[in-house]
Amino acid sequence: FFICTVNLSVIGLTSINGCECYVLRGEYVGLGLKAHSYVTTNNLTLMKTVIEAPSAIAVVTYNHKIGKGTITVTTENDVSSQQVDIKPDTQDPLSSIYYIRSLPLREGYWCTFNQISVEGLALVRIIVSNELKNVQTGLGNFTCYEVLLESGGAKSMVYISTSSERLPVIIKIPFSRDTYQCWELVKYLTPTLAT
Repeated sequence: FFICTVNLSVIGLTSINGCECYVLRGEYVGLGLKAHSYVTTNNLTLMKTVIEAPSAIAVVTYNHKIGKGTITVTTENDVSSQQVDIKPDTQDPLSSIYYIRSLPLREGYWCTFNQISVEGLALVRIIVSNELKNVQTGLGNFTCYEVLLESGGAKSMVYISTSSERLPVIIKIPFSRDTYQCWELVKYLTPTLAT
């Protein structure tokens, strides 16, 4: 196993195709991997995804009017592009974390959304446990919604605090048949409002 720090943040606002968007950033410290998701400020519609790895940069732009996404991959030696089908509620792995936190979570709640990944478009079912869970971390005890994410045969678990911040306290993602990536919240900053 290995330990990796993942920094998640909202780093600003921008406009894409006339829509005001939040710029979400996910940085995998030590792996040289960064992701940016651009989602609309009014309903978190995904407009663009950028993934930067040491060997390539992938950019996905989403055209919701025609239900297509364009994936462009740039390497040192080549640029390739292809179109894929998308659905109106498509999210990427980074934006999914923010999207789930924005839902009207409560015990017994469920819904579905589509997530794009390297394997293509997959339907994800969200199921919130009928009971709240107490989760202990290095930051203390959190009362959380236990959120199961099912997609095909894969099952991930997300523990989201019931507080107004809806913090993703623990995320467990299947890595292989018997192995999980486990993310645990180790630090968070409360946004401050400028006066």
